[in-house]
Amino acid sequence: MCAHFTTDLTDPRMMAICKAAAQNSLPEDMSLMMKQKGEIFPGCIAPVLAAPENYRPMEWGFPRPGKDPNYNARSEGAMDSPMFGEPMLRRRCAVPVTGYYETWRRGGREMKYFFRLPGGGIMHLAGCWKQERGKLHPVFTLLTREAVGNIADVHHRMPVILQPERVDEWLVSSPAPMHQPMLDVVFEPVYPEGSLFG
Repeated sequence: MCAHFTTDLTDPRMMAICKAAAQNSLPEDMSLMMKQKGEIFPGCIAPVLAAPENYRPMEWGFPRPGKDPNYNARSEGAMDSPMFGEPMLRRRCAVPVTGYYETWRRGGREMKYFFRLPGGGIMHLAGCWKQERGKLHPVFTLLTREAVGNIADVHHRMPVILQPERVDEWLVSSPAPMHQPMLDVVFEPVYPEGSLFG
């Protein structure tokens, strides 16, 4: 599961993305994103690509009455889910991140790892979104898949990472292929590398 990702605002491209999202939002959204200092948890506001070249601020997590928000969806079954099916058909999104965290747990021990692209930079995670009644911002969730590469040594699931050249395709293509596990759209040639954080 992915419950913490980063939007490093010292990266000029990420700062430009946040500014672009702020142009499609409330005046206070940019200051809110700055206050979060690029550390994004469920319930936080993050810039999200809702359509090609259209970044919008959205809140992370689909609300659930009496429960924590649903911030991850299994890509293998999202199309058939009552909660995610309709957003997957009509409102897919891509979430720009500079990395994400997973926690390794064994025998009562825990260790946190940070995953990023080799050399740094921005990668886009696949998701879907909707407008929830009573919410100021749209809400989004991240899609996950079976972990591959060195990520599997830390956690059995990972976000679906879109190949850069297929981000727009993910946003606008026919939903029919989405019934299949999305193994073909993860950034497989270069796996995010893990860096140990104490």
